[in-house]
Amino acid sequence: MARFEDFDRPPRERERDDYDDDPRPRRRRPEYGPLDKMFLDTAFPLLILFGFCCGMIALILSIVCLATSKHPEAKSRATTVAILSGIMIVFYNVLYFVAGVFGN
Repeated sequence: MARFEDFDRPPRERERDDYDDDPRPRRRRPEYGPLDKMFLDTAFPLLILFGFCCGMIALILSIVCLATSKHPEAKSRATTVAILSGIMIVFYNVLYFVAGVFGN
């Protein structure tokens, strides 16, 4: 509320004074693990492509996220990436083995 003597000053200064008196509420940021933000902010189709294309790196990063994650959705996304990258690693190894056995 503006005081009587405040009418000598421009309105912007009066508004600034009114808001300066009130303490600003501080928001607490949720605590995330080291890789939670990566798995939460990345689109899900890109995470699936990451699991398919970068098998071993995706597996290692998703296991680290599973071990250190504090956010349930990040854990579920990391689980999906770990499963997909594990399947792709097994598939590539079987493919290399078959190609080695039946190749010239």
